[in-house]
Amino acid sequence: MNAGLLELRDIHLPEAVSWWPPAPGWWVLLLVLSGAAFWWARRYWNGRGRRRVIREAQQEFAEICARYHHDHCAQPLLAGLSILLRRVAISLYPGVAGLTGQAWLRALDRSHGGNGFTAGPGRLLAAAPYRPQAPPRNMEVLIELCELWLRTQRRGSHVQHL
Repeated sequence: MNAGLLELRDIHLPEAVSWWPPAPGWWVLLLVLSGAAFWWARRYWNGRGRRRVIREAQQEFAEICARYHHDHCAQPLLAGLSILLRRVAISLYPGVAGLTGQAWLRALDRSHGGNGFTAGPGRLLAAAPYRPQAPPRNMEVLIELCELWLRTQRRGSHVQHL
């Protein structure tokens, strides 16, 4: 009987739990966090370019308005605003490059959620820059509409993509 007792071994504890490989839940969490980080970085990077375009456009807008308030000449104002809005819209929504007339005004309205371009003072932008003499009426309202459009594009949250 003593011989059987001698063959017993001491109690061995199991090895400590390794941190690698992680449990499946950690892999899922890693994938979710990586996807969220990628989405945020892409959104930030795209928004950075959008903010730069709008910031430069607002500076140019201020210069156009200052020239108008100094000269009170509607023709350069209309031409400048028309060119500026088209350049900004093409930078933000490349699909509007070929639009003209009413289609162009509808695209401007869709991109800020109003109807100031098709049914308001924004109608002047469609044809007035190409006329020899544009009537100087509604210029301040048009300036306010264009400024609102630029501010809306900066936020870009509820803007419909064109």
